[in-house]
Amino acid sequence: MGEFLVLVIAGMVIGAFLVRRSAITRKANADTMIDSALDLYRKMTIPLDCEKGDNMIYCYNSDTSDFVCQGADIEEIKTNFKARFPDHGSYITHESLHLFPSAKYETDPTDAELKQRLKEMHKSDAT
Repeated sequence: MGEFLVLVIAGMVIGAFLVRRSAITRKANADTMIDSALDLYRKMTIPLDCEKGDNMIYCYNSDTSDFVCQGADIEEIKTNFKARFPDHGSYITHESLHLFPSAKYETDPTDAELKQRLKEMHKSDAT
C-alpha cells in the first residue's frame, strides 16, 4: 500500500509539473505571436501627418516625411491612400486631427496596451 501511495504522489507531482510547464509554454507562444503581430502592424501601417493647402489636404508619412496622398476631404484621402497602398493601413496623427473636426478619434494606444488587447483577443478566440 505504501508503494502505491508513493506512486500516486509521484504521479501527481509529475502531472502538476507538466501542466505548469504546458501553461508556461502556451504563454511564451502567445507572447511571441503577439510581438509578431505588432511588428506586422508597424510594417503595414503608415502614420500620416497632414497639412492643408488650397482646397486640398496633403498627407505625408510621419516616419519618413515622404508624400503619401492628397484629397479634398477624409473620404477622398482614404480612397487615394487605398489606390496607392492597397495592402497597407494608415492613421492620421494627433497633430493633424484638427484638419478633420468631424472625425471621431481616440488616443494612440501604447505598445503595452496593444499587447494587452491582443492577449484578450487571443484568450477569447481560444475559448
